[in-house]
Amino acid sequence: MWRHDSGSVYFWRLSSNAIFIANVDGKRHFLRLNLAEERSLPEVEAEIRILLALNGSSVRAAQPVPSLAGRLIETAEWQGDLYHAVLFEGMPGEHPDDENLTEAQCLRWGEELGRLHKELAAMPSATVNGRGDWSLDLANMRKLLFRESAAIRGALDAAASEMEQVCRIRPAALIHFDFEMDNLLWQDTSVSIIDFDDCRIYPPGADIEYAIRSLRKSDTLDASQQIQAFLDGYSAASPFPLPSKQELALFRQWHRLYLLAASHREMDLPADKPRVSWQSSLELKFAELAQKLRSEIVNDAASANHKTF
Repeated sequence: MWRHDSGSVYFWRLSSNAIFIANVDGKRHFLRLNLAEERSLPEVEAEIRILLALNGSSVRAAQPVPSLAGRLIETAEWQGDLYHAVLFEGMPGEHPDDENLTEAQCLRWGEELGRLHKELAAMPSATVNGRGDWSLDLANMRKLLFRESAAIRGALDAAASEMEQVCRIRPAALIHFDFEMDNLLWQDTSVSIIDFDDCRIYPPGADIEYAIRSLRKSDTLDASQQIQAFLDGYSAASPFPLPSKQELALFRQWHRLYLLAASHREMDLPADKPRVSWQSSLELKFAELAQKLRSEIVNDAASANHKTF
């Protein structure tokens, strides 16, 4: 469906989508396949509108490439399932190791997120319509976590109440939702952004917490300085104020609940269906992650003081 160099196409990775690499006139491109039941056509169409709106802006985002039929999205059926396919141009640069980032890089990282939020906030609603929001995620989380313990369900109720309070103070806006280093390509001080397939409407501060969550794994002075540099960079470029520590703590708890719900969805396989070796290994990995998340969620809920926003 897309023009490509003969013999250049190969499978790269599989996660929430399938990614293939292909060369077009010697330049690397990425073909992404989304199962239609996982990512609806209106969601993908909205993502493409957002990317096109970012083209030529102050941020560099990977652009979609038209198919031979002139379409930016192709839908195809395979073995009874529908898939939405998009080909993206490859972007120059590399993914830095976020554990070894300098303060100057963290400042630049935060600045880039602030600049992206500024561009996204200026988009008309017609461009953004079709992307999900935190309330839709909440509804899905309730469905997936209904068999969890009373402690987990209570933590979700508390987080939902706090999120409603935050949104009355800081209206939700379109965010990237996964602004970590694996979605950023650096070439000297230039940054290119990829993977907008999870972008949705949330309080903007959620994007900050989700971006720096890897840095929070370390309690060292360097990590604290890296986080502060990120916040300084964001504050200098963003139209939104920095979230409070309480808000960041809420977004951390929300993200744990979101990941726990996602683990339920990933492990939702018929009990009588035969497993191949990699499926059994993956199920064990998700089960271990789920147990870790449960412990963190319950501990956070137990130690949290009464919060007011």
